[in-house]
Amino acid sequence: MDEKHVPPIGLRYWTLFVVASVFGAHMGDVITALLTIGLLGKILFLAVILAAIFIAERYDRSSTEAWYWLAVIVIQVAAVRLADFSTIRLGINRIEVVSALALLLVTTMIVARSDESHLFSTLQLERPGTAAKPMADVAHWLGMIVASTLGAAGADFCAITLGVGTVLSVVIISVTVLVLLYLQRRSRPDRLHAFWLTTTLVRSDGIVIGDLLVKGPHLHLGLAVSSLLTGVVLLGLLIFWRAPDSPV
Repeated sequence: MDEKHVPPIGLRYWTLFVVASVFGAHMGDVITALLTIGLLGKILFLAVILAAIFIAERYDRSSTEAWYWLAVIVIQVAAVRLADFSTIRLGINRIEVVSALALLLVTTMIVARSDESHLFSTLQLERPGTAAKPMADVAHWLGMIVASTLGAAGADFCAITLGVGTVLSVVIISVTVLVLLYLQRRSRPDRLHAFWLTTTLVRSDGIVIGDLLVKGPHLHLGLAVSSLLTGVVLLGLLIFWRAPDSPV
C-alpha cells in the first residue's frame, strides 16, 4: 500500500482502530445474517473484497487514508469469522486457538527483529527519517490478520471462557490499553513489539465494546442501531480529525 495512504501511529490511529474494530465486528454479524454461503464461503468472499481494495488502491493518486481503513475493517470482519471457524468448524477450544495465534505472532516478531534474515526486514514499524507509520506491505497485513484474529479469540476467551463477562472485560482491556499507550508515550523501545501488542489488545477491546453496545445489560442498542452509530462515528473521525504531521 502506498505510504501516502497510510496514517501515522498515535492517539488518532488507535482511536480510529478501536472504532473500526467495533464497526467491523458489527458488519461481521450483518454479513452472517445476509449471506447464507457458509462460514468458509464468507471468509473467501471477504478475501476477494480485500484483494479488490488493494488493487483499487494502487490506482489512487490522492493521499486519502480511506483505503487503509477499509482494509482494516474487512480484516476485522474476517478475523471474527476466522476465530469462529477455528472454534466452531474445526472444534479447537479457545485456549488452544489463543495460544497458537499468540505463538505465531510472537514468532513472527522475533524473526522480523533478527539481523540474520532480510526476508522479514519489511516488518520494521517505521522508515528511518519519517513519521512513525506502518510499512503496510504484505507482511504488515498478514500480521494484522493474525493479531486481529488473536484479539477476537482473546475477547471471547476473557468474556466467555473465563466467565469475566462483557462489562468487566471492557473495563479490564480498556484500562490495559490506556496504560500501554501511556507507557509508549514516555518511552518507545521495541516499537514493533509494542505496535502488535497494542493492535491485539485494541482489537479485543473493540470486540467486547461491540458486544456491550449490541446486547449489553445497560445499553442494548441492537445490531442495526449500533452499526449505524459506529459507522457514523468512524466516518466523522476520519473527516474531522486530521492526521498529525508527527507521531503522538
